[in-house]
Parts: sequence; structure tokens; C-alpha cells
Amino acid sequence: DNPFQFLGGPFDFRLIDFGAELAIVVTVLWIVGMINSINFIDGLDGLSTGISLIAAVTLGIVALTLQLTDVAVLCAVLAGALAGFLPWNFHRARVFIGTTGVYAVGYSLAVLSILGVGKVAVAMLVLGVPIIDTFWIIIRRLSSRRSPFTPDRGHFHHRLLDLGLTHRGAVLVIYGICGLLALLSLVLSGTGSLYAFMGVVVGGGLVLYLMTRRSREALDARTYEAQEPTEALTVEAAEAEREREALATGTDSRAHRPEA
Repeated sequence: DNPFQFLGGPFDFRLIDFGAELAIVVTVLWIVGMINSINFIDGLDGLSTGISLIAAVTLGIVALTLQLTDVAVLCAVLAGALAGFLPWNFHRARVFIGTTGVYAVGYSLAVLSILGVGKVAVAMLVLGVPIIDTFWIIIRRLSSRRSPFTPDRGHFHHRLLDLGLTHRGAVLVIYGICGLLALLSLVLSGTGSLYAFMGVVVGGGLVLYLMTRRSREALDARTYEAQEPTEALTVEAAEAEREREALATGTDSRAHRPEA
């Protein structure tokens, strides 16, 4: 009912009219692309949840500046749900969002950015990490004559882990990058398109540089093709790991489990 017919470009209040036919195509591509971007970045505990929380808050603030109260309320609802879920999903996760949850969050962010008078440029900058990560992964896999959906260790968060960061540290670094991009989008909101475009280029360039930087395991390209991706631990694996740590430290792991 609300096709992607107008695009606020990029951060000012001028609108680009796609026309009715092209609007439907762009809408479908944007929603599908956003869903897959959030899904691809969901490789570490709390990563996709935290990034989506930052994006929802930013889109809500932009909606308020445009006096779009309904959109701002929906963004607040999504942000509240994610904020309540994040403590349980952060490393070491006790509850997992799952594929269905990731798809729902990605769809919600895509639609909210469209409802916000096409302020998709804000969403593209705030979600620069998952968007560029998805684009880069697809290009790299296709260039290697592999399916874009073939798992490997070439994601941005895997590169950070290979650089020596801990699970929690890698997630916090990506949070920081997304937070800076969110702040940049708010500062540039309402300014000239040239400055906004420069901000997108600088932010995207930083992410690409970090992704393509040679890490210890990146010295051998076959490493990323052979290893399975480091996905979020399943409930059983997380419980087993806590049991092993408890035995090593002489503590009772059951003391740390939440009450049913």
C-alpha cells in the first residue's frame, strides 16, 4: 500500500520520484536486500540485535524531526523490543533470535525507512556495516564461482575475530562503527546532498578497508573457503561450554542459569 515511490535524497528534504512501476521494483529489492543484510550479519551473539536497535532508534529520531509521529512510535516499539531482548542475546547468549526473528527485524527496518518519507539514505548509512558486508560477500563468492549463500569465514565479524578480537570485543567494535554512522546520519540530516554523499562514501570506505585488510588467516584464501562460519552458539552448545568452564573452575554452572 505504500510503495517506495519517493526517495529522500540523500539527507535533505527533496524527493526523487521513481514512478509507480519502478517504485514497486525498488520496494521489493530494498525489502529483500535489507532482510538478507540483517540475516548475513547475524553471526555472533547479539550482533544483529544491537545493530538493528541502533538503526531503529536513529530512524525514530529522524521520523520525529519530520513530524511523522506514527512512524516514530513504530520505531520506538521496535527499539523497545530489541532493547529488552539484547541482554538475553548478548554473549553468552541464553536466547537466540533465529532466522524468523532476523527476517522480521529486517523487514520492519526496511518498511519503517520507506514510511519515513523514503529516508532510506539514513538507513543505508546506519546499516552500512551489514549492507556493505552483504554486498562484498556476494561479490566475492560469485567471483569465486560459488553460490552467494555458501557459508564461509569472510564476513566482517569473522575478520575481526581473526585479527585477535574476542567475541564480545568484535561485537562492541561493530556497535561502535554503527553508532558513529548513526551519529553522522543525524548530524548530516538536512544538510546538502554533497556532504551527505561524502559521509556515505567515507563510512563505506572505512568498512571496506577493515573488511579487506589482510589478517592472519586471510593470508591463505583457502582458509575462508574451507572453514564453517562462526555462527551463534546453539542452546545445547552454550550449555555444554558453560558446563566445561564450571568443571575447570570448580563452580556450579547451574547457579548462573535463569529461573524458569
